[in-house]
Amino acid sequence: MRASPIENLERWTSMNNMQMNNEKFVLLSYNKNTEIDNSYKLSDGTIIKEKTQTKDLGVLMSNDGQFTNHIIDTVSSCKRTVSMIFRTFKTRNDVVMITLYKSLVLSKLDYCSVLWCPSNLADLRKLEGIQSNFTSRMRCARTDMGEKRDYWQRLNYLGLYSIQRRFERYSIIYVWKILHGLVHNPGLVFKKEGPVQKRHGLKCVVPKDTGKLRESSFLVRGPNLFNSIPKDLREYDLDNTINQKQAVDNFKKRLDEYLQTIPDEPNIRSNYAKYMTGRTIYGEATNSIIRKM
Repeated sequence: MRASPIENLERWTSMNNMQMNNEKFVLLSYNKNTEIDNSYKLSDGTIIKEKTQTKDLGVLMSNDGQFTNHIIDTVSSCKRTVSMIFRTFKTRNDVVMITLYKSLVLSKLDYCSVLWCPSNLADLRKLEGIQSNFTSRMRCARTDMGEKRDYWQRLNYLGLYSIQRRFERYSIIYVWKILHGLVHNPGLVFKKEGPVQKRHGLKCVVPKDTGKLRESSFLVRGPNLFNSIPKDLREYDLDNTINQKQAVDNFKKRLDEYLQTIPDEPNIRSNYAKYMTGRTIYGEATNSIIRKM
């Protein structure tokens, strides 16, 4: 009989003279079938407790497959950090403030976003609101003539991407890294042969989704985003004549050049939405790079 992953883990710890804290094991069940037995025991008889959510490497995982609680937790943490920054520093100088923002706030928003990146507008607005609020309190919030800059104008002035655009950019980069074997492949498949592929270029296979939850996952979202960029970017080779970081940076530079051609107009409130120029194939306003061109 084939050993379970838990049995393999226990065997590995024994071989390497290590001991796990059995009380810290947590079981998350993603199935809805009540007939399935979700009880697991360790070799010493400890029953692994089932929970609705738990934190795994800094990401709050829920048994419904969604990351709403993680987003709420992240937004709350960022708000506390933003308050600390503005209490501690009197200056509102753009260079000082943007340095603090990128180091202490944006790093929290970016962390593992490839996994938990939201697709619904409500969650995106919560995250976008952190950046909008921070930049509204900087010197750049007003022009030299004293005129107020809105969020879109502040992004353009500071050379910042919206949170949504950053997340989509990271997903594309991650898919490209998977293509070239730089990171673990969670199951993506690429089309490289056939007359259609020669005409349209390399494509990442988009799995058939069975609902909104599956559709918002990286395995579906990543390929869709990757396939939306031009053929020359999808087929951009990894330059093995230079170090890996430089090669990846070269791809990022080319990607950024392309993204600059697409208006970055985050939908943070209804009064912004009516001015958005991006449209989906269904005619709905969107700031995603997947849009009707």
